[in-house]
Amino acid sequence: ITERKQREQRLKEYQQRLRSLAFQLTIIEEKERRRIAADLHDLIGHSLALARMQLEAVLSASSKIETNLLIKDISKILLKAIQNTKKLMFELSSPFINEIGLAAAISEWIEDQIGKRHSLKTEFFDESDDAFRKTLNPDMRALLFRNVRELLTNVVKHARANKVSVHLANKGASVKIVVRDDGVGFDPDDETGKEKPDRGFGLFSIQERMHDLGGTFDIQSAPGKGCRVVLTVPLGKENE
Repeated sequence: ITERKQREQRLKEYQQRLRSLAFQLTIIEEKERRRIAADLHDLIGHSLALARMQLEAVLSASSKIETNLLIKDISKILLKAIQNTKKLMFELSSPFINEIGLAAAISEWIEDQIGKRHSLKTEFFDESDDAFRKTLNPDMRALLFRNVRELLTNVVKHARANKVSVHLANKGASVKIVVRDDGVGFDPDDETGKEKPDRGFGLFSIQERMHDLGGTFDIQSAPGKGCRVVLTVPLGKENE
């Protein structure tokens, strides 16, 4: 009876965490929608509106020199709009992941979005083979990339690290990704076991996605000791 009650209690706690996670995800989704809408308005909408005004000015230009100057301004404005569009697309998800593969997408993300933007020393090690790169299931590729991206974002937000590395390898019938940082570290049981709106739920959601893939999610950390996260997923027949 005691064991049954303990199982029931754990089940209730797990269900409560799932409900809380769903609520937090709804809030985060709405915040992201507002952020994307604001970025589209400020970065893209303004540029296109200005380009349209410049086109109207071309029609009433009094000389060829003035026309050429206006056209050059329009070209610069449109170029900036294109660059901002690519930036927004890359922040949402790497648009090239299906073209260049998981390894290249992670390498590009960690260098551009983590190293250059946040002045962290970054390293990426790829020990995957050609067969793995060509045959990995697109859905699994997208989920693994999302998990790595969230782990790297956590490092930036919480770890106060100087260096972060990602190691990708496939051995036998599984793929393994290790994300390591030299930051302040934390107690894994405390972070994943409590209902926290930021890192706690972020790790919990990654844990759930890995479970859905039939994989494992292991955190090795302690206060002052940095953090090492290992993602392991079996490659089943559907991926082959």
